[in-house]
Amino acid sequence: HVGSPTRGLDRKPCLTRNLRSVWTVGIDSSRKKHFAAFPADVIVPCVKASSAVGDVVLDPFCGTGTTGRVAVGLGRRFLGIDSNAGYCDIARGGIAGTLNG
Repeated sequence: HVGSPTRGLDRKPCLTRNLRSVWTVGIDSSRKKHFAAFPADVIVPCVKASSAVGDVVLDPFCGTGTTGRVAVGLGRRFLGIDSNAGYCDIARGGIAGTLNG
């Protein structure tokens, strides 16, 4: 639907545009906790596009829980898995802060 003013047979206006291949996001300063941390701004459009409010978001490489914080903040449920118990503890604390905040 990119570049098309309408979509589908009903000819309703296309009010959204597909994301491009380059996204501009800020940096994540939490890298001291995990070597592969990435900004929440990268995760938000992915969670929104792939789930609805109330769905469960699974992150099999949870790390410090950035995806979990985003998912919970957007009204999704979250299941995270990580082989490092220390990272799981950090993720639990961050996600709990999202729930309480």
